[in-house]
Amino acid sequence: MKIGVFGHYGNQNLGDEAITTATIQNIQRHFPDAEIVGLSVKPDDTAERYGIDTYPIRNIKRSAPSSITQPAIQKEAAPVSISNGDSPGLKNQLKRLPVIGHAISIAGRTLGLMKKWRQEFGFLANSKRYLKDIDLIIVAGSNQFLDNFGGTWGFPYTLLKWSILCKLTNTRIAFTSIGAGPLEAPLSKFLVRVALLFADYLSYRDIASKKLVEDTIFPIDGKVYPDLAHSLSFVKEEGVSGDIAPSNKTIVAINPMPIYDSRYWCEHDDGRYKAYVGKMSNFCELLIDEGYQVQFFSTQPTDENVITDILDGIDQRLLSGIDRSLVTQCNRQVDQLMTYLDSVDIVVATRLHGTILSLLAEKPVFGVIYHRKSSDVLTDMEQGEYFVPLDDFDTKTLKSKFDVLAVNVESEKKKIIQYGQEYRQKLDKQYNEIFDLIR
Repeated sequence: MKIGVFGHYGNQNLGDEAITTATIQNIQRHFPDAEIVGLSVKPDDTAERYGIDTYPIRNIKRSAPSSITQPAIQKEAAPVSISNGDSPGLKNQLKRLPVIGHAISIAGRTLGLMKKWRQEFGFLANSKRYLKDIDLIIVAGSNQFLDNFGGTWGFPYTLLKWSILCKLTNTRIAFTSIGAGPLEAPLSKFLVRVALLFADYLSYRDIASKKLVEDTIFPIDGKVYPDLAHSLSFVKEEGVSGDIAPSNKTIVAINPMPIYDSRYWCEHDDGRYKAYVGKMSNFCELLIDEGYQVQFFSTQPTDENVITDILDGIDQRLLSGIDRSLVTQCNRQVDQLMTYLDSVDIVVATRLHGTILSLLAEKPVFGVIYHRKSSDVLTDMEQGEYFVPLDDFDTKTLKSKFDVLAVNVESEKKKIIQYGQEYRQKLDKQYNEIFDLIR
């Protein structure tokens, strides 16, 4: 038995890695002797994390191990063209002629495109050979149906080609607890539609994703199951609190996100980013004034830029004598993140899996929401009054709503535990449905 775990993971996004970890755990639970392989955007990272054979889902060069520093390559001097005086070379002279210059430009682009497609066809042939002895590909959760990152030739095309390859090799393919949107381009929707024609199984992680796909792309009746991260198993370690020293105060852990940040986000907007950071800094000042222990944690390295910006915006008198490294948890592994979350009292999260994994750790969460997927999670667990929209919230409203959550921590925690158990049972049912494809 050979099962592949497929996804756009490998970028040190611990939300995606939690989904991958949970999927691997449940494969091993059902098929202890199965060979598991990882198909990701960065196979070297995947191989290092899970100790499994890996393969790229796109035609990319494998990076060298992170521990190895590559020597700088000195560029060769540009060749000197032999010409008469200061006149340019023949190629540059021809480019200046309107018709010939245009033809040369088109020919260059065409040759470049032909080279890329020749490489892609070679990658597809190799991928088909790799799939031949794999019984099942699990497209493992996350937000796979989108085109705001990478455009049409990112996620939609990648899903299409692997769906076709699975069909050609008689490999079963299951799209499992998938998120959808934004998905805007007509060609993106067409590619996803064709990909789903070859699916052996389809489920969504929320009603809104199902509605987007089935109302605007393809009227296939997929089921709805919770995010796969809810099926993650982790061991609570008593007295362990990650890299940050324990505190006797109520710990509020903040998970920001580089939304609109030009260093990361697909839609750059410095004004909106600075507004978000400024309001979060002001909120932290209010918490510190009231005696809370404010800490920060990342679920992806890019979050740490935002943490620095928020700390820079806090009145420095409030941070006097505080070592920033002692209030910042920089996570690179899922178990490291879960150990840390187990040590805090309340979480304020912007990232979706900053929210989901905190709920999995049985911690009340207040959401600063940039996309409906996070508010859907909170609402479904009867936490719908504990969030504000990122684009138009004010610090006063955030603080007043947070105060309500702080008073109701114990009662809300009971709800969270109950829903967590129900979600795990639902996902157990889904794993059985998926594995029935190959039993």
